[in-house]
Amino acid sequence: MAETILFLFIGLVVYLNIVATYHLNQSELYSLGQKRAQFFLIWLIPLVGASLVIMMLMEEIKAKRHPKGQTFIMRFLMLSFIFADASSNGSSPSDSNKVESTGGDGGGGD
Repeated sequence: MAETILFLFIGLVVYLNIVATYHLNQSELYSLGQKRAQFFLIWLIPLVGASLVIMMLMEEIKAKRHPKGQTFIMRFLMLSFIFADASSNGSSPSDSNKVESTGGDGGGGD
């Protein structure tokens, strides 16, 4: 049980380091020398280094996820339009409640 928890913790720390490395690599805020120093910080002091780098990059990460000209309501309306258009296939909701008749006499048939 303890080994499982240890492996899970190590896996999460490595994942956090990978995420921090990716975002630092994508960042345009720092020069190459600054990025190298932060890469060393991430991988030599795993949990603390990655947390510090991600905290420093949070504003840039948020800005990339939510472009300035696009507000929440605009994204919501666009997605609503796309999903509403995709889900309407020309049938009305009352069509699914109708029972088709097979034209038989309603008997059991011999």
